[in-house]
Amino acid sequence: MSNKHYGKLIAVVIRHLQDNRPVVSAIINESSSKDVDDQIGYLMSEAKEHVHTFIAEFVEFSKAVWYIDICEESSLKVVTSECMLEHNKKK
Repeated sequence: MSNKHYGKLIAVVIRHLQDNRPVVSAIINESSSKDVDDQIGYLMSEAKEHVHTFIAEFVEFSKAVWYIDICEESSLKVVTSECMLEHNKKK
């Protein structure tokens, strides 16, 4: 999936521990490299890497529900979204 029909994209990574408010964990910008043809794929990959790295450092967040939203930067219109129940996934 390319971003030909979208403006500049960002990935918003949100973590949500039970009984707590959701927190924005990261905002990731598009790659500036012209070699990246699939910005959505790039952003999703970078966002998932952030989740894995964060959980490796802060194990208690393995119980969090993680959301990755790919949005148009100017409007925050969601292009695609993914929910990760990290403790149920193997890396």
